[in-house]
Amino acid sequence: MPHARPTKLPAIILPECTLLPQCVLPLHIFEERYQTMITEALDSDRLFAVACKRKDASSLIETENVYPLGCAGFIRACVTNPDGTSNLMIQGTQRVRFTQWNEQSEYPLATVEWIGNDECCKNAETEITEQLLDTIDGMISDDDEAAIAMLKHLRSLDDGGTIADLIAYHFLGGDHDLLRKVINEFHCCDRISLVLEALTSARSESN
Repeated sequence: MPHARPTKLPAIILPECTLLPQCVLPLHIFEERYQTMITEALDSDRLFAVACKRKDASSLIETENVYPLGCAGFIRACVTNPDGTSNLMIQGTQRVRFTQWNEQSEYPLATVEWIGNDECCKNAETEITEQLLDTIDGMISDDDEAAIAMLKHLRSLDDGGTIADLIAYHFLGGDHDLLRKVINEFHCCDRISLVLEALTSARSESN
């Protein structure tokens, strides 16, 4: 994973697709402007951001319809098809805040602020993180080896914010509205609470 944190990132704006840190997202790139963006990214640091389009989008200016936070992604793999389209696998690296957009660029290009997890929240998040993990433990079946392996990995982490991101993606990934809320919640404790509430609701509905 890259250590560089450029102050400007190209971005792809998507309506029903959210990238979270440490999670992998497949993308099919077909728009010409994004094909150009991917080519340039592959020739440099392989980084671009995934931005979420607002559900209530109303502006004619595309970048004004974007949520304030998104996720930087690193291109892990890329296959270019004969028709010029591309199939990508990108891995989320870190949240970014879009502070300004370059409207003159061929593709969306943003000035970004990189957002880390709250160091001051780590002690406060321990108890609620355990509730989150225990809820997952109570939901998975004894023969679901993939879920059991994921839970083991989650319990090895010491960052509640990252745990919340991974649970949202792997266990609640079908809820696009939730993922949009999760990527835009940069306070770890609030993010954990958000995911715990959604997880508890999903568990109740399945019973």
